[in-house]
Amino acid sequence: MRNKTLVCLLLLFAAILLLPTSTPAQPALPPVLCDRLQLQQVVMNLLINGIQAMIPVTDRPHELSIRLHRHEGEQALIEVQDTGVGIPPENMKQLFNAFFSTKPDGMGMGLSICRSIVEAHGGCLWASPNLPYGSVFRFIVPVMVDRISASSSG
Repeated sequence: MRNKTLVCLLLLFAAILLLPTSTPAQPALPPVLCDRLQLQQVVMNLLINGIQAMIPVTDRPHELSIRLHRHEGEQALIEVQDTGVGIPPENMKQLFNAFFSTKPDGMGMGLSICRSIVEAHGGCLWASPNLPYGSVFRFIVPVMVDRISASSSG
């Protein structure tokens, strides 16, 4: 199992160095009150899944992007988008269930753990197709709000 983790980390670093990526500049967001390591784990898992989804694709460019937006005032929205094989529609409902995997050698724990982490931070994680190819995983988490300026402006 350690070798598999190492391979995935190497793939992630290769993706960062070699794949076309998109990280458009966004206006500054307030900080998120979170366990930084746990949210890094979520992002890392989503990036590795995106890379793995693109490995079998040979007829189009591999593109992996991560975007951060302000969402509905007091939330940060993080999107991880790939041009991989996508998720069959029949698998969408069970995608975040423990022990469900679309990978032949998958344990089915990664996305379940990701959703638990995001929900423990007061957020929500979901997936959708990236038309015409691939998938988009999005999650929202609350941002820290300056309560003094929020109460004086409302």
